[in-house]
Amino acid sequence: MTTMARVIRNTPRDRLQAYFDWKGFSPANLQPGGTARHATALLREVASLDDAVQASMNADFERIQEMTDEPGQSAILHVLQDQSRLDELSNPHERAMWLFLHDPDAFRRAEEMRYTDTRRQGRMWSGFVGPRNLVPSQNAAHHRRFEEKVRVLFNAKHAKLDLFERTRPGLKNQTEHLVQAVVYRDGLPDASLEFNALGELELRPHRPVIEVAITYEPVSGVIEVVASGVEHRARLARMFAEAILRQGILGQRVPLRQYDLSRLLSPADFSADPEDGVEAVKVT
Repeated sequence: MTTMARVIRNTPRDRLQAYFDWKGFSPANLQPGGTARHATALLREVASLDDAVQASMNADFERIQEMTDEPGQSAILHVLQDQSRLDELSNPHERAMWLFLHDPDAFRRAEEMRYTDTRRQGRMWSGFVGPRNLVPSQNAAHHRRFEEKVRVLFNAKHAKLDLFERTRPGLKNQTEHLVQAVVYRDGLPDASLEFNALGELELRPHRPVIEVAITYEPVSGVIEVVASGVEHRARLARMFAEAILRQGILGQRVPLRQYDLSRLLSPADFSADPEDGVEAVKVT
């Protein structure tokens, strides 16, 4: 209930009311933002609901809470065509919940943008040199061909491609225009212990959905792949280029930037104006 409490305490009453109306729930203590007692009473009401309803609400609030950090808010900003609406919303929680209710497809794409951007240049990321200034194909047959390649690569039964245009803040406050592809596929069979209707434990099999994110920046030609398993990323980039960009690539990695930090080893004076109130500066 920690996430649910955080969302309830930080979301304006009218926005929470819209959410609970959507869920078909009419709480008697919908007064968040007033006192902690009101929020606590509302949480007790939610806790008294059916387990399935609680689980559904908690899943929604987990998604909303995740989009309240800086990468999430940036993704929400860049997924909207008309950003003026956000000026009327009081805080990150209200902006995230408003988009969740107002445009679920845009919210999901904002989630995918956040997922991709927070993993850039991390352990799940690889960048590849690609052709510049190409327009990704919107041909359904090309999309199906790419999905089929993904199924074969991962030995999966299902694969689904979502392709959309987006922007991303770049260096020197410039806006980068990208095309992002998100590929969903089913993973290997798994099973988890659950209680059945008789209250007995049983193994319930399922196939988890695994996603791969690919971005293409036409200006630079860079293709970025976010996926677990470094051994598959170059092939995914080549498959994307062949099927969606309609041009083959070699899978050459983007060269890493080299920085010379040796000057930081030498003592240096850092100037500050008295009105800044800076007493000392130390570089470690």
